[in-house]
Amino acid sequence: MMVLEKISAVIDDMPGIHGSGTYRIADRDLKIIEQYVRKDSVTAETGAGLSTILFAIIGCRHTAIAPSREEWVRIQEACRRHNISPQNITFLDESSVDALPRLPIGSFDFCFIDGCHGFPVACMDFYYMSRMLKIGGILGIDDVPIWACKIVVDFLHREEGWKYLVTGDKSAFFSKHLEDQESREWDSQPYNAKMTKKNLRGTSFLKAFALIPQRSHKLIRLISEGDYGAISKRLKRLLNR
Repeated sequence: MMVLEKISAVIDDMPGIHGSGTYRIADRDLKIIEQYVRKDSVTAETGAGLSTILFAIIGCRHTAIAPSREEWVRIQEACRRHNISPQNITFLDESSVDALPRLPIGSFDFCFIDGCHGFPVACMDFYYMSRMLKIGGILGIDDVPIWACKIVVDFLHREEGWKYLVTGDKSAFFSKHLEDQESREWDSQPYNAKMTKKNLRGTSFLKAFALIPQRSHKLIRLISEGDYGAISKRLKRLLNR
């Protein structure tokens, strides 16, 4: 039986992985994950559910992080009912913000954000998972309509270190092409700079000046010389980049 046929059988059975039911990932998003993940992939996800079972079917070395031992028990029961081996799944029964910092940097082929979607947890998951991924590794973000997740997606769309791949029903996928992009200053991040510029519209001169990078040596020289006309022009150029 093929991978998607197996997961379809599990969906038809619909085990109550999350207690009263299963907050299931969309079919199209499952298909996208199956396209990008191979048996020899090293993968991780925040949250656990049908996607965890999909990773088990594929047979990759997978880490699932969710503060719920009961969910892991239900996932194992579902796997047994459908003759799926969960032996390559490592389940971490804890919060992602506690678990992710311990996982190795630059060692993962695929990471999926689908745990707590409250702010700032989704953004923290992105920070740690972006470091965990190898160059060429793929990051998926589920439930994009949720604001805390959409922030991450909007940010990645404008980053040169990330390449947009595809959007499914509720998930967006990007591949990583540069290291250390998550640690740059705000003015080196296109989305951050764009939103800062938007927020500064109508803001007083002094408040705008306070956000200009200190490394702008030319601006500092103009201040020391008292050339306020040139300072104003310089500020406008910085804010309009």
